[in-house]
Amino acid sequence: MLIKKAVRFVIIDNLMMAITPNGRDNLYMLQSAFVGKLSRLAKRYNAVIMLIAHPRKGSGESNDDISGSGDVGNKADIVMYYDRDNDRDMDDLRVLRVMKNRLTGKLGTVDMWFSESKR
Repeated sequence: MLIKKAVRFVIIDNLMMAITPNGRDNLYMLQSAFVGKLSRLAKRYNAVIMLIAHPRKGSGESNDDISGSGDVGNKADIVMYYDRDNDRDMDDLRVLRVMKNRLTGKLGTVDMWFSESKR
C-alpha cells in the first residue's frame, strides 16, 4: 500500500491495539519485532511512521517509561511525549517534548494550548 499509493506519512494509534498475542506469544517480543519492522519499512520507502505508544502508569519522563517492551523507544528514531505541564499552573497548556532524536540530535519542548471549544 505504501508503494502503490505513494504514502509518506502513516499514524498507528496505538501500539497495544496493533498487536494481538495469542496465549503462547511473548507480548514484549512481538512489540519489539513489530517496531523493528516499522522502522525498516519507513527507511525502505522513505516514509514517516508515527506509532502512538502510551507511557506506563504514573510515568512519562524518559524513553524507558513507554509501556511495553523497552525496544519500542530503543528502535525509534524520534521519541516525543505529549502531556500536561504540571510544573506550570495553566489548565490549557500542553507540552510536546522531544526526548530522543537520531536525525539531528536536537531535543526540546514545544508549548501547545488546548482549546475545549475547538476539540
